[in-house]
Amino acid sequence: MESVIRFRVKPGAGRNRVLGIDELGIVHVEIKEPPQKGKANRELIRFLARLTGIDREKIRIKSGLTSRDKRIAFEGADRETVLSRIIG
Repeated sequence: MESVIRFRVKPGAGRNRVLGIDELGIVHVEIKEPPQKGKANRELIRFLARLTGIDREKIRIKSGLTSRDKRIAFEGADRETVLSRIIG
């Protein structure tokens, strides 16, 4: 089972945090690392792993490696469970 969730990421923020989810189901997050040499993407994966309890190896960016708009896959968890852990 794999769940894919859309994210809009703002890199270079003061801290890592989830801002919420919009009416289109896109999760908005801020990441402290800058968008240089994959730093923000790596920090995003670490942050999502901490929030969800899913191993980093089971979270991958399916699309949007160089964009703020990303589709991220979570292996082994359904969408509702992942969203409830991210949003709280």
